[in-house]
Amino acid sequence: MTLRTTEIAATLFLLAGLAGCGDEDPYAALADHDGYWSALIEVPSASIEVEAINDTHVDLETRRVTVYAQNRALGMVVAPPQLGPGECAEGVDGSTVCFHPNAVYLNGSGRELDAADGTGAWWVKHSWIVDGEGYFNCAMGAAETYSCGWATGTLMDDGVTLLMEGEGGYNIRGPLLDVAPIAYQLERWSNGGTEPEFVIDFACDASRVSDFDGVARACP
Repeated sequence: MTLRTTEIAATLFLLAGLAGCGDEDPYAALADHDGYWSALIEVPSASIEVEAINDTHVDLETRRVTVYAQNRALGMVVAPPQLGPGECAEGVDGSTVCFHPNAVYLNGSGRELDAADGTGAWWVKHSWIVDGEGYFNCAMGAAETYSCGWATGTLMDDGVTLLMEGEGGYNIRGPLLDVAPIAYQLERWSNGGTEPEFVIDFACDASRVSDFDGVARACP
C-alpha cells in the first residue's frame, strides 16, 4: 500500500500526539488554584460578616503552593493580629491576642518581612510542596496561644483537588471548575467525621492586588 503525502503527514501528526500524551505534566492543573480568593462569612453572634481572604500563589516548576490569608471585618484586619513577634495586646472582644506564629509582613514588594515597616500588613502564611515537603501549620485566627502541628498537602486522584492533612483533621480544597465564574471551595473535616465541620466557598477577584507583590492576576 502506498501512502500519499497528506496521509503520511496525518499519520506522523497522530503518532506525535500519542507520543506526547505521556509527557503531560500531572501537576499542571495546580495553576487553577492560583488567584485572589475571598469569601464573606456570617458571624451571627456578632451580627457581622467576616471577609476571609486566601491570596494563593502557585509555582508549577517546584509544585510549591503558598497561601497568604487574612480575615477582615468592618474595614479592619481581625486575624492575624497586627502584632509583631513577641507582642500581645487586647483584642476587640477584650481577650488577649498575640503574634501569630505563621505571620509574615507584606507590603507589595515581593518580599516577606519579619518586622512591620508601616506600609503593609501582617498575613498568615501557609506554604508547602504538593506531594512533598509539608510545613508547620498554626490555625488561622487571633488568640493568645495557637493550635499548631505539621501539615502536608497531596494531590488527589482528580488531578486538581488538594488534601491537606494535619493533626486532628484535614482540609479538602480546590477550584470548582463546573461553575461560572470559577469558584474555590474549602472543606474542613475532623478525623472520623461523617460530614464537614464547615465549608467555605470563595470567589475569585481579578481586580484585587496581592499584598505580596502588588500584582493583580487574572482568574483561572
